[in-house]
Amino acid sequence: MAFIDNNLIFDTANAITTTRDSTNVIDLTVQEDIGDGSGQADLEIIVQVATTMTATTTTATLTCAFEGSTNSTTYTIFAQSDAISTASLTQGTQILNIKVPMRRLVIGDAKPRYLKLVYTCSATFGAGAVTAWIGGDRQTNTGYPSGFTVLN
Repeated sequence: MAFIDNNLIFDTANAITTTRDSTNVIDLTVQEDIGDGSGQADLEIIVQVATTMTATTTTATLTCAFEGSTNSTTYTIFAQSDAISTASLTQGTQILNIKVPMRRLVIGDAKPRYLKLVYTCSATFGAGAVTAWIGGDRQTNTGYPSGFTVLN
């Protein structure tokens, strides 16, 4: 069973229609040290489609970048997803599911204080939302549509 810390959530079923930053920026001086990504905590960044995304063009894509900063002004990209087509952005799809990169290697010796996600849309999306967070252990959560039934 995995627990999600409310202080480590980037988005909770928040709409993505155009390119934007995550709703929340995580400030590590408030949230304390989440480790250096060396494997002890095995924390991961998980970005999952909460509501199926639609666009007026079938060639629309979404890319998600995990970024960090020491000053909340200049950000460095730590990791980025591939461009994912609208047809693949259905409820439950994981856009990004990676281990937190080692912080001491991505900005020299300076550990970033701020963490955020940047969602880049190649076109305007008419609908769709994501939930994104930092969590422990491999996340295998699957978002099921309402009315999903398990046969016994």
